[in-house]
Amino acid sequence: MRPKFAWRLAAAISAWLVMTLLHRRVSDLVGEALPTPWGPVTPIDHVTTAAILVGITLLAGLLWRSRAAAGAVLGTWALWGGLVAVTGVCQWLLATIAIEAIHYPQYALVAGLLAWALDPTRRRRWVLEVVLICAGLSLADEALQYLHLMQRARYFDFNDLVFNQLGVLAGLLWYYGFPGPHRPAAAEPRLLLALLVATAAGVAVCAGLGAAGWLVLTPTEPITQDGVWRLRGGPRIVLQWSAGTYDKMQASRSGGRYFVMGPRLWLAFMVATSLGAWALQRRLGAGPGVGGAGGGRGESPARALAIMRRLAAALRRRMGGDEHETIAILGGTGDLGTGLAIRWAKAGHRVVIGSRTLAKAQKASAQLARISPPARADQYAAMRNADAAQAADIVVLTVPAAHQISTLEPLRAALAGKILIDTTVPLAPPRVGTVRLPPEGSAGKRAQALLGAGVHVVTAFHNVAADLLKTDANVDCDVLVCGDKRAARARVIALAQSAGLRAWHAGPIDNSAAAEALTSVLIQINRRHDISHSGIKIVGQTR
Repeated sequence: MRPKFAWRLAAAISAWLVMTLLHRRVSDLVGEALPTPWGPVTPIDHVTTAAILVGITLLAGLLWRSRAAAGAVLGTWALWGGLVAVTGVCQWLLATIAIEAIHYPQYALVAGLLAWALDPTRRRRWVLEVVLICAGLSLADEALQYLHLMQRARYFDFNDLVFNQLGVLAGLLWYYGFPGPHRPAAAEPRLLLALLVATAAGVAVCAGLGAAGWLVLTPTEPITQDGVWRLRGGPRIVLQWSAGTYDKMQASRSGGRYFVMGPRLWLAFMVATSLGAWALQRRLGAGPGVGGAGGGRGESPARALAIMRRLAAALRRRMGGDEHETIAILGGTGDLGTGLAIRWAKAGHRVVIGSRTLAKAQKASAQLARISPPARADQYAAMRNADAAQAADIVVLTVPAAHQISTLEPLRAALAGKILIDTTVPLAPPRVGTVRLPPEGSAGKRAQALLGAGVHVVTAFHNVAADLLKTDANVDCDVLVCGDKRAARARVIALAQSAGLRAWHAGPIDNSAAAEALTSVLIQINRRHDISHSGIKIVGQTR
């Protein structure tokens, strides 16, 4: 375990433990008159004022952070607006007294510290992982309050679990919202699988305790003591001391009424927020995902089938721990296609070589197997272009600019709902050292216009020396990744990293013109300065 990770994780768990153990004392103190230079002050009488001050401070902080954001500004503000609205409704409906709001900063701090420990560079986006960990901590917190620290409580307080969860979401949104300049996304973490297994195990244990009669929703006789209650037949843990407490409006300590949430509604809330966290994690580009949907209505059936296939593949990868893709390389018989195929095969991906003729694809596949022996029987495959595009998770186009359109035109249906990595550089021999972009603005835009919004065109690998990719040499240059779907760009960046390259979010498909044009500039540099394999590197300092 890395030292920095260890002490950061220890800080997060320590903060949770201290706040849990002090929960009862703090709850008592806020209702007591505390001496101050201005006379006795009872904190609970000033909750509204404190909330307004905290809200103003939070808003000022968000405005300051949004100034330097590189993207997702409107999306982050929309998420904050939605979270504040839901929190307001829950506070009005579920809180017995205003001081219940203390749950939000507690768990926002714990979630922020956990995210900081797991993801200090904000590259992995461990959103759902932090939500699941905090859900476990929250359950342990409330169980301790109910069975030990808060012995006057007459039911297990699922309302508090909701407040805790909203605080977790606020902490994650503060940590990940208003992203700075895009950094390469790391591979999908394996921790999530362990957490899902642990969650399923916890649910199974509770179900088993219920089936054995040791965990009881409602007692069959009056409760007369705290903690663990001994009813007929042995000790029982009873969630509510009297029937009809859960899922009903009850009188609150402040004189009003509030809703007491039961375990079923809380479980539904947890599932909903976990799915929302999962969707946000995919949107932030945490790893392989569906990307985005697009295209006209006529493409809907094909898109729907493609999305279902992609969801099934993502689920198989997640449940099986397999992060490998099936990649079709159209034009995989050339230098760039061969180099990428070798690198991806070594990383464990399955590579399908596509060509206009099956014989040419089979010859290239056999050559690849000789250069880089396969780790498994189905490592390489050879198909015609249409079949290769249909069989793959991601398709890569590595043909010369003159053959770009003729290669893509017959493949619209096969590419529907998929990511196409277009490596085309619009060079016009013999003057390849002069920039000559097509009328559409770039080869990438030309491909996107041809295929429509139902295909997620991402451009990359324009400035990489193809012959270096075929060796084990370190390729000391960066890859600019352009595309209109951020999740699609993140997937391509992950593939570039698996090939031993450093890649960057370079913005929408319009920006592909810059990356494509750089190839002619690099050719001139190679010629005029008598060097080879010139490339680009992104330098700067993290803000």
